[in-house]
Amino acid sequence: MTSIASVDSKLCAQRIGVPGNWRLAALDALRERDPGAKAEAVQALHALVQDGISNGMSNHISCWDAQREIDAPADLPGRPARPVLVEPRQLERRSMSTPQGRVVLLHALAHIEFNAINLALDAVWRFPGMPDAFYADWLTVAAEEAFHFSL
Repeated sequence: MTSIASVDSKLCAQRIGVPGNWRLAALDALRERDPGAKAEAVQALHALVQDGISNGMSNHISCWDAQREIDAPADLPGRPARPVLVEPRQLERRSMSTPQGRVVLLHALAHIEFNAINLALDAVWRFPGMPDAFYADWLTVAAEEAFHFSL
């Protein structure tokens, strides 16, 4: 006899390409190094999870695998390879009334949104034993931040 959990696991795997574990899919998105690809992965995962929730899959442990302890990989979070880091005092001041000043502001906002994506994804995979709504809500936050990042 096939258990309900294994059937649900197969359905989840068909939806996300990960064996029935939306938390592992969130971890994969967190490990993505390219910011644009990370934002796309988060939005795609969120859409799949929302589709699963609307089809009644969210209440089954096989989708979130909430009881599973997941070991932290060493490459968290995924970031672009070695960006040039510059001390703020080495940069000239730019007024927000100039195009350059507005570019600096938008650049800072992009960093904030990128870090917010990482923080929300981290909450999805890191904490076992939470209610499904906890994972779904944090994934929604990640998707909203990914949307903001892509503006």
